[in-house]
Formats: sequence, C-alpha cells, structure tokens
Amino acid sequence: MFPRKTICLGCALIALLGVCKSFAQSDNSASPQSAALDRYELVLKLNPHDDDARKGEVATAIEEAMEAKRVGKNEVALAFLLRANYWVPNDAELLTDTGIQEQAMNLISDADAALTKAQQLRPGNPKTLYAIARVKMDVNQTQASEQAWQAYLAQRPDDASAHFGYGLLLQMLQRGDDARAEFQKSIKLSPQQSESYYRLGEVARNNGQSEVAKRYYEQTIEHNSAHAGAWTGLGILAFSTKQYEDSERDLEKAVKLAPDFQPARYYHGLVLAKLGRKDDSEKELAVAVQLADAENARRTQSKRLSKEPYQPQ
Repeated sequence: MFPRKTICLGCALIALLGVCKSFAQSDNSASPQSAALDRYELVLKLNPHDDDARKGEVATAIEEAMEAKRVGKNEVALAFLLRANYWVPNDAELLTDTGIQEQAMNLISDADAALTKAQQLRPGNPKTLYAIARVKMDVNQTQASEQAWQAYLAQRPDDASAHFGYGLLLQMLQRGDDARAEFQKSIKLSPQQSESYYRLGEVARNNGQSEVAKRYYEQTIEHNSAHAGAWTGLGILAFSTKQYEDSERDLEKAVKLAPDFQPARYYHGLVLAKLGRKDDSEKELAVAVQLADAENARRTQSKRLSKEPYQPQ
C-alpha cells in the first residue's frame, strides 16, 4: 500500500503541465487534443467566462485523461484534469472525474475535497454520489458514506456494484444482517461475480455458521479459483475443527495467491505450529505482524487525512 499524500492544486499544476506536454509530444508532435486545449486556454485567458471555451476545455481534458489512464499513465491523467481545473475551477463533472482519479491514485484527502465541491455544485448526481460513497469509506466517515450509498441506490437500484459497496460498508459497521441483504441483492443482479459470495461467507463465519460459510467460500472459488480470501476462509474453518493438514493446504494456496494477505499469513503460521513446523511458523507469524502493523499505520494516516481541511490555493 502506498502512503497517502495531498496535492496543492496550484503547485501540482506547475509540476504536472510538463508531464502533460511530455506525454502528448512523445511522438514529437502535439496531439490534436493538446493543441485544442492550448486554443481554449488562450480564449479563457482573455475571457474566463467564455462558455464554448469552458466546455471545450473540460471535455478535451477529460478525454485526454481517459486516454492516459487507459494506457496506465495515471499521473498524466491527473495532470490533464488539474490543468483544466485551473482554467475552469467550478465544473461539477470535471471535479467528479478529478476526485475519482485522485482516489484511484490513493490521494484520498484531495479526492474527498474535489467530490465534496462537485456535490455542492451538482447535488444528487449519481456519478458523484457513487464516488463520494467510496471515498467516505476510505476516510472512515461511515455516516456520510451510508447516506451517499442510499441516495445513489434510490436512483440506481439495479446497480450490483453499488449493493456490493454498500454491503461492504455495513459489514465494516458490523451490521451483519443488513450487509447480507445487500450482498444477496448484488448476487441476484450479477450472479457470476465472486466477491459477494466471499463476503457472505465472511458474514456467516463471523456468525458461527460454519457450513453456510463453507458453501459460500466454495461458490466463490467456483467463480474465481484464485480468490485468496475464500481459500483463507476454508483454511480457517478447517483449523477451527482441527483438520490441520486440510487447513495448511488451503492456507498455503492463499499465501501463494496473495502473499500480502495478512489473515492468510497469520493462520498459516498457527497451523504450521500445530503441525510441529516451528521455524516455518515463526517466519509466517513474523510476516503477519509486519503486515498488521502496516495496515494499522495506513488506517491511522487515513483518519488523520480525513480531518485535514481543504485549502484551495
């Protein structure tokens, strides 16, 4: 997990405009879109309220950002969006796209600020609400996240991914019955996706329903054989019934699939101890402690960032 950072819009613009130009001119010629941005900005420099130039700046920057993101150039994508924000500072669509891109880059405090402003400019927009719901989860503002999920789902009740996202929040809040209902709605709308089956398994296991949990984990693996969480769940269930060899087999698969998945490392260490492999157990448990410390540090940083005020430059 990368550390979270904040970006000053004005400072970032100066640094990142060069990135935009470098990307656009990588074939020794500016792209038509970049040339269009230059023209729009000449107009906006003379008349910041020119409607055609504002619309053109926003649309072109978003298009360039999408293309950069498509080829894996996230910094360039953000640079184009920040560039347009400099010239058109109060466009709700642009701010929403900027917030979504910032969240994708783990710049959560900036994403929260951009999306909050977008919501103020365009209340109730579904795209903005969805993005806000996700970001508010990241900054541990669970009430705001729940309000956003509910407002979004009131408009888009058939969105399986939103039911899944809302279910995750409810699971975080330890509202197991409500979370189960959302995951089941997600499966009903999109039966082939694996993640909701896994989350239902987690809810069942936490409720002591081992057989139910096992069925959901197995369904997860039917849809995604490389799902480390489901293999971990099966390993934990086997460990709890002292089936240590079966547990070690499932947990070893989980560790190979996701070496940084802390629960898999932790339970793998425990079961290795039960099997008498002391040295291997100590190594696994040491890794589990390191991963847990890193996760706790990330959460602490997230809470700190959520309290930082947005200060536009």
